[in-house]
Amino acid sequence: MILLHVQYKLKPNVRDEFIAKLREHDLAGQYRQQLGNITYEYLVPIAEEDVLWVIDAWEDEAACEAHLTSPASEILGPLKQKYVLETNVTKFEIS
Repeated sequence: MILLHVQYKLKPNVRDEFIAKLREHDLAGQYRQQLGNITYEYLVPIAEEDVLWVIDAWEDEAACEAHLTSPASEILGPLKQKYVLETNVTKFEIS
């Protein structure tokens, strides 16, 4: 299993708008429907105003890599360009 902790450091005061766009396109739902997805969740930290976390898990490396070129990721790319300053990914391989 591949577990990803993804931290989006957002431009100031855009988190609610970014979340609304993610919901509008149902990106989490699209990722959850992909072959090999175990979970895909957005988390809002209460202590960090301009941060959004994604926690997602995939059955294997192939499924994890495939999601990066999926139609959902093609939608996410331009949204990240508009709202995200920095993306930090921590990847865990769990056997």
